[in-house]
Amino acid sequence: MTTNRNQTTSFLIAVIFSIALAFKYSSNINQIVKERTSSCKHLQVISGMGLIPFWIGNFIFDFAGYLIFTIVAIYGYSEWKKI
Repeated sequence: MTTNRNQTTSFLIAVIFSIALAFKYSSNINQIVKERTSSCKHLQVISGMGLIPFWIGNFIFDFAGYLIFTIVAIYGYSEWKKI
C-alpha cells in the first residue's frame, strides 16, 4: 500500500513540475511576441542603443528568471526527498 502511494505521489509531482516548466518557458515566448508587436528593440536601436547591450540585458533578465525557478525547483525536490 505504501509503495503504491509513493508511486502516485511521485507521478503527481512529476506532472505538476512539468506544467510549471511549461508555464515558465511560455512566459519567455510571450516576451518575444510582445517585443515583436511593440517594436521595442527597433525603438531602442533608433535612439542609439547598440544591439549587444540590448541582447546582454535580455540574457541577464531571462537567466535571472531561470535561476530563481531552478533554485525553487531544487529546493522543492530536496524537501520532497526528505519526506
